[in-house]
Amino acid sequence: MKNKYTVAILGTGGRGYAYGSLIKERPEEFEVVALCDREAKQLEKENMLFGLPDDAMFLTDTEFFKEKRADILIIATFDKYHIEQCIKAMKLGYDVPLEKPISNSTEEIYELLKIQKETGCKVAVCHVLRYAPAFVKVSQL
Repeated sequence: MKNKYTVAILGTGGRGYAYGSLIKERPEEFEVVALCDREAKQLEKENMLFGLPDDAMFLTDTEFFKEKRADILIIATFDKYHIEQCIKAMKLGYDVPLEKPISNSTEEIYELLKIQKETGCKVAVCHVLRYAPAFVKVSQL
């Protein structure tokens, strides 16, 4: 098993920033090596955590997906892009923590499953609200 994983984050809004902050707390296990967001200000904000060089930051996923940049790709973009980006990621060899919803299309989900089986990459669907304070409290009650 690998000791340290490299991570790229696609989508540096609220969720992407939250993942980045958590990763920053575990430098012995993870290292963020690339960021992508269509909003330059979001990208700059996220990069304040990591201090990456300009060539590790991307304003388009087209440019980002030209090559594999890390072991793991966190996809925290708008819902409508999840399937397309996850398929591109697996075809490059990424394992992917994917924000929900995956898709509202059964056909797209089956296509994702087909590509996952072909590539052998892992896709973990994130259910982050399960750990949100209100949901934790409800669970406790």
